[in-house]
Amino acid sequence: MVILETNDLYKRYYYENRLLTEALCTTNFKVEKGEFVAIIGPSGSGKSTLLHLLAGLDLPTGGQVIIDGKDIYKFKEKELALFRRRNIGFIFQAFNLVPVLNLEENIRLPLIMDNKKVDEKYLEEILESLGLKERRYYFPSQLSGGQQQRVAIARALITKPLIIFADEPTGNLDTKNSKEVL
Repeated sequence: MVILETNDLYKRYYYENRLLTEALCTTNFKVEKGEFVAIIGPSGSGKSTLLHLLAGLDLPTGGQVIIDGKDIYKFKEKELALFRRRNIGFIFQAFNLVPVLNLEENIRLPLIMDNKKVDEKYLEEILESLGLKERRYYFPSQLSGGQQQRVAIARALITKPLIIFADEPTGNLDTKNSKEVL
């Protein structure tokens, strides 16, 4: 079953009607449910741009992103936001943790935004598997970069999304923790 598909997806940046750069050339691919796909390339090659387009965080210049049979760019803005919160987990390269919320509150945030109850058993499993249980009441400033990255991963997992996009999810982890997270 295809969970993600792109059709002629591309992104260009313009300034005063002049092309500045083509951030992403025409892209077509399909991802089956349960498949693990890695996108590799040098810095500045468009990996983050592609992930932001796939997750509906940025608008493409053209093309389609179809997730679970739905063309996400045909949604109205509020519908897309709701679809993202309920179906897409995103692990940001820069964590994007809320500094005034503790670790557990940061993880619960996507569910709170949707007025959904947290599956407490699942939360405990995530905290345990990512080695965060003893730090649940720490604030981001009290965590190492690797711990903050694991909080970002936990936040992406808590909604049990259809698909997870990860922008360098192990970039701040040591080799041992990288293997565990993957």
